[in-house]
Amino acid sequence: MNKNSIIDYLLYKLAVVSGNLFSRVNPEIYLGLGKFLGRMMFYLDKKHRNIVERNLRFVFCRNKAPSEIRRIAVGAFENFGQNICEAVALKRVDKQYIDKYVTIEGQHLIDEALENKKGLIYVTLHLGDWEIANAACGIYHKSCSVVIKDQKHGRLNELLNSYRKRSGVNLVPLGSLREIIRSLDNNHIVTMVSDHGAGKGDTLVDFFGRPASMPTGAVRLALKFKVPIFFAYIVRTHGPYHKIVIEKFDSFSDTRDKDKDLEKNLNTINKKFEHYISQYPQQYLWSYKRWKHSKERSVMILSDGKTGHLRQSETVAKIISGMGFNLDIRIVEIKYRNRFLAGILYLICCLKKNREINGWFLKSALDAFSYEAIAHNFCDIVISAGESIAWLNLAISSLNQAKSIHIMRPGLLGVKRFDLLVLPRHDRAANFKNIAVTEGALNLIDEDYLKTQAQKLYKNIGASFDSDLRIGLLIGGNTKDYELNPRIAQSIISRIKRVSVEFNANILITTSRRTPKEAEEVFKRELHGFDNCKLLIIANEKNIPEAVGGILGLSSLVIVTSESISMISEAASSGKQVIVVYSSEKKEAIQSSINKRHRMFLENLQNHGYIHLCEAHTLGYKIKEILTKRPLIKRLNDREEVRKKLKEIL
Repeated sequence: MNKNSIIDYLLYKLAVVSGNLFSRVNPEIYLGLGKFLGRMMFYLDKKHRNIVERNLRFVFCRNKAPSEIRRIAVGAFENFGQNICEAVALKRVDKQYIDKYVTIEGQHLIDEALENKKGLIYVTLHLGDWEIANAACGIYHKSCSVVIKDQKHGRLNELLNSYRKRSGVNLVPLGSLREIIRSLDNNHIVTMVSDHGAGKGDTLVDFFGRPASMPTGAVRLALKFKVPIFFAYIVRTHGPYHKIVIEKFDSFSDTRDKDKDLEKNLNTINKKFEHYISQYPQQYLWSYKRWKHSKERSVMILSDGKTGHLRQSETVAKIISGMGFNLDIRIVEIKYRNRFLAGILYLICCLKKNREINGWFLKSALDAFSYEAIAHNFCDIVISAGESIAWLNLAISSLNQAKSIHIMRPGLLGVKRFDLLVLPRHDRAANFKNIAVTEGALNLIDEDYLKTQAQKLYKNIGASFDSDLRIGLLIGGNTKDYELNPRIAQSIISRIKRVSVEFNANILITTSRRTPKEAEEVFKRELHGFDNCKLLIIANEKNIPEAVGGILGLSSLVIVTSESISMISEAASSGKQVIVVYSSEKKEAIQSSINKRHRMFLENLQNHGYIHLCEAHTLGYKIKEILTKRPLIKRLNDREEVRKKLKEIL
């Protein structure tokens, strides 16, 4: 006897003994036990708890606080525990029991419909205790057929079916179309649960704002055999007392356009289900992955305010979109109200393996806008970059049961706690399955992006080019390891000017917001009235969003200062010749003893042929060498490695 058989036997015996006991006591007693059982299941069954809370957040996060959603989840488990106990005690359910504990609204509608001798179809859902509803149908209408799906435990399945049959219910196995048609021909009521059970290839219908797979059998039968459809659901009013509500499907569409009629009727059914569920969320069975076949995904990108980090996160979202998913992307800029408390939460996240952070703590640590954007928006995927918000990624992904994707090292949190960690090689990434190793920083640069940005920038230039050879210059600024002083700026621009005259090349230049004013003045002075300079953007005076992408798209050769990993990676991804220029100044990143990782990054890209490194005073020679010899261009493409890892988790 295998393990499953043993479990099946033990559960069967427990159900028989419990059923005999429950038949002799007041229902309030075993329903109290069921409520306790459900609460214990909530705390012990992490798998289904996660599914329930995720589904609830998807449906209700916009108008309910996380604490309220948690209470609904607990209530849903408690209701399910009560349903289990009522199912075990189902053999005690007879007409006297139904008369005492169940009220029915709309019973006369059924009697009238059955007079037409065509039978009728109940479309119902997993709301309340559907087993009590089936028993009531069998007791009041002996001609009642219920379409059922076998349970995985054989003995328990047979026991439950025997209880169902005692109530006069005719059981029809799922998929037995002939038997369903026979039941309708015999003027039976056929009950079909239409909210779960559809497979991957079935029809996708909007359900709470996202396509969900839905069984179509009830509507197809009604259209083909002109059988009336009724909505039916049951809810627990209190304790063992239930209410069954029966409603006409007044707006049923039958225009003989089968495809349109099917679509319209399925949408109407789901809208009805949404209404019932919204009224009684604690009584719905939320433990199914209702939207698992949908290609819709909600993505929350966390921004720490650094443009380079945000661009990397947007690149991951772009890769996911290219995998066939339809993304709803929300960017949330994280601002802390209380940095001390944020630090405490960071330490808590480091210590708590389950990643859960109390909503009150989040509300206290974040400013109002950041908290509202997180608490009242659902996401399937959380993307972040930068150590300061890595802990928040874990907290939000836990809240939504979402996939957590983080770029760069997450500090003390540990690399294994994220579903995917994107690390550059110079961070000495470990060889774990959840790590995608990149050579540089992820970026949005591809052919389409360059073309679009180049067209936008060209319109802003207001001047035509007089040469097919164009040199782009991307100027960074000061960092803790790098100083762009006026002497270095002068050295760079004077050499570019001389080469542009010798080779009749146009120059396109943009500074960054980090460029010091003294360096900006050098560029403005040196390029004033210089005909070969077709574009000079001083970012601190008038920034143009498409400046970097447009220059990369329009240039034949790109020169980049060495301090920005993001900017260098973008240039290396452009498919152009790239020179990274540095100085031998003590503060230069390439010479800094405290920034070995940056030096490793630059040398790694040069060794792989993505960039050419040179010092400022040799820049002219390096430009001439490249323009003369035209070495083979090797384009940096880190996206493929990330795409492979994403396929494993999405």
